Amino acid sequence: MDRSNQVVIIAGILAGVVVLAAFIVGFNPTDPMDSPSFTWAAQTNDTLTYQITVYRDDTYFVSESIPRYDELNHTLITINITSLGDVQEITNETQFTMMVETEKITIMLPIRHENGSEVTVQAELVRSIISKCILPVGGWSFVDDYYSDLDDPDDYGYWCSTYFSYAELNTFVFGHLDFNLDAGNGWRSTMNTTTGLPSIIDWWHEDFIMHEYYQIIMTLILS
Repeated sequence: MDRSNQVVIIAGILAGVVVLAAFIVGFNPTDPMDSPSFTWAAQTNDTLTYQITVYRDDTYFVSESIPRYDELNHTLITINITSLGDVQEITNETQFTMMVETEKITIMLPIRHENGSEVTVQAELVRSIISKCILPVGGWSFVDDYYSDLDDPDDYGYWCSTYFSYAELNTFVFGHLDFNLDAGNGWRSTMNTTTGLPSIIDWWHEDFIMHEYYQIIMTLILS
């Protein structure tokens, strides 16, 4: 074989090896860039205070089956972060959802109106939703991939029970929808991507048959 042809063949083989090596490195499933690095910015024993505003529209009929939240209107609710689990091993949607639904906070009693008077109504709904909205930081793009971007029941047809998430300019939106035919509820939180804490949470319940609409807005009071 001519020496020049040998050189060309050897050069071709070497180039193929380089391309194959680059392909393997680029698609290595253990590449750390393919895994989130979730970590807590919030800390246990941190306290947060939310201002609660309640809206209700009973246009035609008031359902006694729906709890009344009116007494929470114009209250200040302080919560204490009591438990934050290990998030470093979270690698998929199922594990992240389990972390979301883990109880993380307690409400510090008494609950008071802004004028100082005490409130006797239970605030389990508020506690549960705020707890779900305290998230780890370090992997917002992964959270965005875990859940749907659709945040309106109309996007799902007659039925849905799903979390949703999407990124905005300087914040991250995370929430949940539970809707069946013509009634349901949902919540949407606007997250601080540095702290993993919800700055605003908007919860709603509506029933088209009874023409009833509830909305609770929880706004973080910055210290």
